[in-house]
Amino acid sequence: AAARLAQETSKVAEARAHVDELTRGAQRKRDLVEGQDAEHKLTYLKGAMMQYMLTGSSETTQKEALMRVIATILHFSPQETQRIHAAIAEAEAASQSTSLDSVWGMFSTPPSSGGSGGGSGSSRRPG
Repeated sequence: AAARLAQETSKVAEARAHVDELTRGAQRKRDLVEGQDAEHKLTYLKGAMMQYMLTGSSETTQKEALMRVIATILHFSPQETQRIHAAIAEAEAASQSTSLDSVWGMFSTPPSSGGSGGGSGSSRRPG
């Protein structure tokens, strides 16, 4: 009986989350498309999206600020906002790792293949 109750409780929670998502979607539509300042909001959203897309991956502070603007306009849920924060942080970490790998590659030498080496510098790949 307890397992069935837990299963039903989980189903109810899923249904509530789905209703909340649908409600946010309907509110978003009313807010962006049907409101009296809808054209202004869409223009503002377009500008924010353009800036976000044109911002370099290393400019995380600006991306975070733009993400907050976009999340507000589109009524993102806290979970959606958290997913975006995590993706930005992951991209930042990957960007830093790639940059460090490039710097390290400038100072490292390729492994020697043994032998007397005729032209050992020519096998080095640019990093």
